[in-house]
Parts: sequence; structure tokens; C-alpha cells
Amino acid sequence: MTSLHDAISSPALKLAREAISSDDRVLVIGATGWFGQTATAMTHLVGASYQLIASRARDFEIGGGQFRAYIWDEARIREFNPTVIIDAAYITREFIDDFGMEEFIKQNRMLTNRLNRAGFPGDYGLTRVLCRRIN
Repeated sequence: MTSLHDAISSPALKLAREAISSDDRVLVIGATGWFGQTATAMTHLVGASYQLIASRARDFEIGGGQFRAYIWDEARIREFNPTVIIDAAYITREFIDDFGMEEFIKQNRMLTNRLNRAGFPGDYGLTRVLCRRIN
């Protein structure tokens, strides 16, 4: 089994340490997807505190490390008061047939705009939003 340290390359971890400090509070949205899992692992290895958000609450594993993702809960997020948000939430292309193209685009736009509707970045101590998609 690959360890969490082995799952992330040294150059990627170096880049993460330049973007995130151990003092940061990182909100990872879309934490159980492939990009979100990578962001979660790097955030964990940097030593920052984090809160993980996914489409449904669940425990998951990355490189032998155990993690817990929660559903979007604006009150919980505000209480956590993130300084960094990594937004990796999106519905992937393999679900186009399930939704239909119009609904697929609509749902992804809704995910993209969720932070704005919630008032982020606003005045919550947020210093950075990483991986933010633009419509």
C-alpha cells in the first residue's frame, strides 16, 4: 500500500508548502474527487488544519490515511473560518448522459457560484481561494 507521503511527489509538496502554511485553516470542497483527494493529502502533509466537504458525508482513505468529509453546511464552514479555500467540486463528464447537457451545465454553475452566494470571500479572514473555476 502506498503511504500518504509516497502518494505526493516532492515537487508537488514543495508547491503546496508555498501556497499553504501550517497556520492556515483550509476548506477543501470536492474533497473525495481525484483533485480534492490530492489537495486533501497535500494539506494534511503541510500540517494545516482542514475541513473537507463532499456531496455526501463519508469516511475515505488516501495512502493509508483516514479522512472524514462532511456535506456543505454554511454554519459549520463559517465556524471553521477558513483562511484558504480549495474548490474542486464539479460534476464530471461521465454524468452528462445522466443529467443531460443543459442540466449538467446548470449543476456545475450552481457549484461554482456556491461560495459567492454564501458571501465568500467576504470578511471571514479568507486570504486565498485556490482552484476557483470561472463560468
